[in-house]
Amino acid sequence: RVNQAVKFGVVPGENRGNNPDLLFDPPVVREDPYFWLRDDTRKSDKVIDYLKQENAHCTAATAHIESFSEEIYHEMKSHL
Repeated sequence: RVNQAVKFGVVPGENRGNNPDLLFDPPVVREDPYFWLRDDTRKSDKVIDYLKQENAHCTAATAHIESFSEEIYHEMKSHL
């Protein structure tokens, strides 16, 4: 992972939304170690492979509660 400096707020030459009151001016810079995962075209093999690995890890890590997933879903839905 490589940290990427990402600007939040008013950045010249970029459309950051229609409400300038919500934007930082001057912009704030933050380090984002996951910026490389941004793939608006959804075509990066590197990103897709990483996300498949993450999904497989999550599935394995939560396998012991899989039988409760439907019950938990309905319980949460009943509180909406």
